[in-house]
Amino acid sequence: MSQPSAQASAYDLVEYPSKPIRDCQPVRMASIAALAGLTPPSFETGTVVDLGCGSAANLIAIAAAYPGITAIGVDPSAEAIASGRELIEQAGLQNVTLVQDTRTPLDDGQADYVMAHGVLSWVDDDTRAEVIAEAARIAGEGALLFFSYNAEPGALPRFVSRWIGRRVGGRQIAAGDAPGAHAAMVERLALGAGQASTGAPYAQVAARQHRYIEGRDAYGLFHDELNENWAVLSVSALAAQIGAHGLGYVGECLPADRWRTWITPEVAEQIADAAGPDPAAQQQQIDDLSGAPFHDSLFVKGTAPAPAPGGLATVPTGYPAANWHLRWIGGDAPEGVDAEGAAVIGAVQQAEAVGLTIAEAAEQTGLDPDVVLARASLLDARKLLTLAVGGPPAAAAPGELPVASPLVRAQVRAGHESVSSLRHRSITVEHGALRELIPLLDGTRDRTALAQFLEESNLVPAGTDAAELVELCLTTICRSGLLVPAGATQEA
Repeated sequence: MSQPSAQASAYDLVEYPSKPIRDCQPVRMASIAALAGLTPPSFETGTVVDLGCGSAANLIAIAAAYPGITAIGVDPSAEAIASGRELIEQAGLQNVTLVQDTRTPLDDGQADYVMAHGVLSWVDDDTRAEVIAEAARIAGEGALLFFSYNAEPGALPRFVSRWIGRRVGGRQIAAGDAPGAHAAMVERLALGAGQASTGAPYAQVAARQHRYIEGRDAYGLFHDELNENWAVLSVSALAAQIGAHGLGYVGECLPADRWRTWITPEVAEQIADAAGPDPAAQQQQIDDLSGAPFHDSLFVKGTAPAPAPGGLATVPTGYPAANWHLRWIGGDAPEGVDAEGAAVIGAVQQAEAVGLTIAEAAEQTGLDPDVVLARASLLDARKLLTLAVGGPPAAAAPGELPVASPLVRAQVRAGHESVSSLRHRSITVEHGALRELIPLLDGTRDRTALAQFLEESNLVPAGTDAAELVELCLTTICRSGLLVPAGATQEA
């Protein structure tokens, strides 16, 4: 990668808000690959590399959840790497290494999973090419690779706020004043939006961008639209560039990949006729139709399978249907779901946050596991539930001697407001009894000891039973995916 010092300086000046990213993790990559008909590498024991990892919150969360993997993060920012290393040491994690560099220490073909989130659209053309080449170099045959980027044409309107923001917030950007740059940007866009009474078309654009930017996190914005490098890429052109390195485009890690679930059969036929069997060409047609502004694209080292009829493999290879896991994330069941889909929805909703396996759903609904899996695939595409090749490595219920993830315990001890769950989510932990209990959940204390601690610390409200408060806290902690299953070997 070229120009690492310029890239690193912005991140040393203002820390990037790092957190677990839902789709940028091996289990999600493996799930999408299996749905496409591939047999992915093990997401529990493979080598996982994060290029441009920043302070590595995403990678560290993966390493904490799957102690059997070898995790390697690479980033040119000294400040970010130091921050990540500190958290790794506090959590006592032994399976993750962070390197301040622009290349990995791996030999060719050693990686099973390679991730580059928030990199390709935020570097210059030469560096982008080097990132892609490095990812391809370290990927072994059959390895899965994740690239995220701003997509055209959907992201093009964001150039309006970028141009304005870099002009009116130039002084604040140079000083590393992210909130100041954000405020200047919002104020100027508001002035543009205020001209709507004149009927000027631009005022409508300014109004939309004002609403969007006003709700953005200032520090994320500093490294996004206000970044010195900010590009919008087309999936078809990028797939061709990446494909030149022996990588095949599989699809998107977001549910929008299964585009046939939300367009009419007539339009789907037109797209298939125009694009042919090339999945990247098909996705470009969808982008031109839907205006998706951002992509999480999945590639494989080797040849990607041709799209299956209907957009989904009938029976994914590599993982028995019964072992797949479902968890409800949506609201009410939508219209147009058939009886079998409604039965799956009902079963998963009853399981609440813990979720259930395909086998359990099949038993509860009386449906064949392959039918449950097919319906669950469509429900995942509609962003109603999460379908994964395996369940999250989190306890389904508090044990007699509950154990919280060592990463979570370290994050709470360090004063982090948000922690990384074993379900790969960022969870806000409120102050009070619940927060005070988490560092104590190391497998050495039962409920009696925990209740005694709360009483001695004056954390039990008047009129409340300490034992009942402990049970409530443990249930909340467990439902949030913060407890390690009984018998797991994660230690801090």
